[in-house]
Amino acid sequence: MKRILLFALIVALPGLKAAFSQEVFRLNINQPPPLIVTVSGSIDATVGETINLDTLFVVEGDVYYSREWKFWDGSLLESVDDPVITLTENGVLYLTVIDENSCTAVDSVSVNLATGIGPVFTDRDPGQPVRVFPNPNTGSFDIIISDCLPGYSIEIINPLGIRLLNMLLDCNNNEYSSTIMIPSGKPGIYFLLIRHNREIVYSQRVVILIH
Repeated sequence: MKRILLFALIVALPGLKAAFSQEVFRLNINQPPPLIVTVSGSIDATVGETINLDTLFVVEGDVYYSREWKFWDGSLLESVDDPVITLTENGVLYLTVIDENSCTAVDSVSVNLATGIGPVFTDRDPGQPVRVFPNPNTGSFDIIISDCLPGYSIEIINPLGIRLLNMLLDCNNNEYSSTIMIPSGKPGIYFLLIRHNREIVYSQRVVILIH
């Protein structure tokens, strides 16, 4: 009887099958397209010029993205909430772009502002056509323009890019002399612009000290 049972087990074991099976599945994972951002390397402009920062870069492809601008003036890094800004000083603009796949691209744009004597003064001594004194001052200063032309105007812009003064000059025998009062009178660095019609021909920083 024992021999019969043993024989039955030997015959039955080869017929047993596994209770599970394994199948191989290939997962097709598509890599997101690369985030390609082309950024202007630099801005050559004049003090007081207004630009839209979002025109300085292009994102390739039809992708959804967000962007962030920051400005570094050499000592302080500040976020730029409104992309339409008025340029008042040299520095570096930093751009961060993030697409819908969380890919990030970072780049920068140098801000180079034209200062000093412009084209109107090219035939004159560039050292003396405009005198601003005292500078620094406590809220008012004298200005002398030795080659004043019809259509000249003076603008004062504060550090935020807000125009505080816009005054058409009355040139007398090609010379202008007056005392300028800065409306706010608050200590800080302001920007004096002299325009001939719409073209900036001279720019200078004016420093107001605490009274």
